[in-house]
Amino acid sequence: MDTKYTDLVVDFTLHTKFDDIPDQALKVAREAVFDCIGVTLAGAVEPAARIGADWARSCAGATQSTVWGHNFKTAADHAALVNGTAAHALDYDDVTWGLVGHPSVSLVPSLVALGELMGASGKDVLLCYAIGFEVMAKIGRTTQPLHSLEGRWHATSTIGSFGATAACCRLLGLSATQTAYALGIVYSMTSGNVSNFGTMTKPFHAGLAARNGIQAAQWARLGAPWLSNLIPAACPHIPVSTRQSGCAKRKKSVWTTSSRSRSGSSTTPPISSPTADPRLDSKASSPCSTQSHA
Repeated sequence: MDTKYTDLVVDFTLHTKFDDIPDQALKVAREAVFDCIGVTLAGAVEPAARIGADWARSCAGATQSTVWGHNFKTAADHAALVNGTAAHALDYDDVTWGLVGHPSVSLVPSLVALGELMGASGKDVLLCYAIGFEVMAKIGRTTQPLHSLEGRWHATSTIGSFGATAACCRLLGLSATQTAYALGIVYSMTSGNVSNFGTMTKPFHAGLAARNGIQAAQWARLGAPWLSNLIPAACPHIPVSTRQSGCAKRKKSVWTTSSRSRSGSSTTPPISSPTADPRLDSKASSPCSTQSHA
């Protein structure tokens, strides 16, 4: 079984160090985290977020992580679901064009909720944010725009789930095998169709991605074996999500080049290299307008 591409993602997820991330990328990541928390607090009063908060209260989950703007705690995955929904409720959250979607609404709610449960440092959360961003950007560049235009999938939820999972795996300190399993688990959890755009279900998609990242990583940590070869040369995810069996072959170079070089060229190291730049492009983690379609 060819596991080369899955191994690249797992290796990058587990071995990238904080000092490997360029200063400018860290600056963008910090701004993205604060921006996401801000739009989440603004969105917490919206109907979709209020419904989510009411649901979480009714579940009476473990008091692990804070539901922002609602003054209570619940289980970490529940908090991530509600906060992720609130983060996307106003559609002012950031956007990146490699994903053709919103990266922070899955990464920040999942990492902050899990980090609160674990007592993780802000530095750890920031590192995992950068790692998760790079992973979802790579998968986005491999599957988009067919994933959304022909498959009709909402990439913020579907591809975002993979990035959130990678980030949570790193924060939990999972092994290579566990991380590969977690990516296989979340493959069966990815969902969200563009048919729900214009309804409260659209921001719910973002909450699902944040929740998925925590749950997939936690389930993998418990040791059950799952699909562990998500991104081979002829992988199951890419044909399903794009309806194009040759997509992986055409775009295989994506997995051996970084998302964006510091100079804007394509000369930076591959994802497996710890010096790869976690930013995707000049639009990465910049605020999007309410006209965003993703």
